[in-house]
Amino acid sequence: MNSKAVELGCKNTHFVNPNGIHNEEHYSSAYDLALIAKYAMRNETFREIVSYSSYKLPPTELYPEDNRIFANTNDMLVPYSNYYYKYATGIKTGYTSAAGYCLVASAEKNNLNLISIIFGSENNEKKYTETKSLFEYGFNNYSIKQISKKGEAAQTIKIKNATRNTKNLNAILENNISAIVKNGSTEAISPEIEIKDKLKAPIKKGDVIGTITYNIEGISYTSNLIANNDVKPSYLFVYILLFVIVCWLIIKLLEKIKNNKKNYRKN
Repeated sequence: MNSKAVELGCKNTHFVNPNGIHNEEHYSSAYDLALIAKYAMRNETFREIVSYSSYKLPPTELYPEDNRIFANTNDMLVPYSNYYYKYATGIKTGYTSAAGYCLVASAEKNNLNLISIIFGSENNEKKYTETKSLFEYGFNNYSIKQISKKGEAAQTIKIKNATRNTKNLNAILENNISAIVKNGSTEAISPEIEIKDKLKAPIKKGDVIGTITYNIEGISYTSNLIANNDVKPSYLFVYILLFVIVCWLIIKLLEKIKNNKKNYRKN
């Protein structure tokens, strides 16, 4: 758990148990738990589990009845609860005397997925009202916007050793790029483009030749840049080199013949 937390970029997290029971050496931060929650919600099975408002255990040989129903402690998922939030999709409540009332929550609206972290709430009600306020702020002020489209040309590159017809290579986006953007923002969004060093022919259509990155609100959105067409090598330099070599050989041959004639006359 600790090595995975470091891998995810957590800076203030350390685990000593898997259940969250209080321990001075067991701690995390709101930011770190947001990173962990974001990673976990990418897992389809995890997303499904944390979205249930209740779960009925199936009968077994040891317990043949089907009356074991467990309610989710996250009231934002429970339709009859006072804290029900129709956009909620998870995730987990928590409480210890030291940490107070806590809630790691997620919600989705108009394809925008948000994660909220509440620590140290003074009561059960406030953790829900504060979470809802955070979600409403996010949904009211931000939205998903397509920044660039797959196949869109980002830059044209001249390949030096290519033929005249293929030397101008378009670097196009391999994937669509969508980003979370503040509503009403008119700020121009300029990308950072990195092209591989020393590109030369031959290059095949679809080869990765660089990357394009948009940095928006502290988040980076990246796509590979790929070649839009084949780039064929030009053999003009080779032909010139061969011509020079042949000319040199001819000159040397003529010099040798001339020297041989001189020597013949002397003899």
